[in-house]
Amino acid sequence: MKKITKSIALLFIINILMVTTVLAQVPCSGDPDDPGYNPNGCPLDTYVWILAIAALIFGATYLHRQQKAQSRA
Repeated sequence: MKKITKSIALLFIINILMVTTVLAQVPCSGDPDDPGYNPNGCPLDTYVWILAIAALIFGATYLHRQQKAQSRA
């Protein structure tokens, strides 16, 4: 059962990473000389999404391990 859960989690993570890569947009396209150009309107790059997801997963596993260690003590 534990192996199935790990494989499902891995598939989910890979799927999320693939979707964020596909949905990445061209950052700040447009002419800077255009009066309607907004340099702050750039979409988030793919690596930002990947880092955020990795940080979330790392934080969840770290907290889970800490909780396990405290319950054993």
